[in-house]
Amino acid sequence: MAQLAKPMAFNQSCYGIRGLEGVTDNDFMFYTLKEAVKEMRQIAHGGVFDTIIRSTFDSIQINLPSLNEQCAIAHILGTLDDKIELNRKMNKTLEAMAQAIFRSWFVDFDPVRAKAEGRKSNGLDPEIAKHFPDSFQQSELGEIPKGWKVKKSRKSQSVLAWGHLGHL
Repeated sequence: MAQLAKPMAFNQSCYGIRGLEGVTDNDFMFYTLKEAVKEMRQIAHGGVFDTIIRSTFDSIQINLPSLNEQCAIAHILGTLDDKIELNRKMNKTLEAMAQAIFRSWFVDFDPVRAKAEGRKSNGLDPEIAKHFPDSFQQSELGEIPKGWKVKKSRKSQSVLAWGHLGHL
């Protein structure tokens, strides 16, 4: 299901529905039909794809509140949808930030490099920065922060263990 912002043409297996002006709010109709999808699937036809026919809509009954109530309900649901979408975007952004921080700290070792060069870590709280070493040592993986160890994981892969954070 999709709600369209402008008039469109449809083929034989796609339906366009709109409310009667002054009787049904289109946004309310969208949310009502979205809720009726389960019911429509139960009476759909087809072996490979669920197919609805025009008469499928005849079997759907809804309670139709006043137009003002429809508009209020649709507004609340639309606001919730907007908030859910904003939260999805924020989660995506936060995940990208967490990955960037992880890469900076544990792949590129930026806080260790900053300390080794005698400068402050970019944007890193001093309380956290103090836990990073100030130099590097050689290992089978190449240069790693001093005091860190290379250990084998249960899957026989080399991983770094940071002594200050505990044991892997």
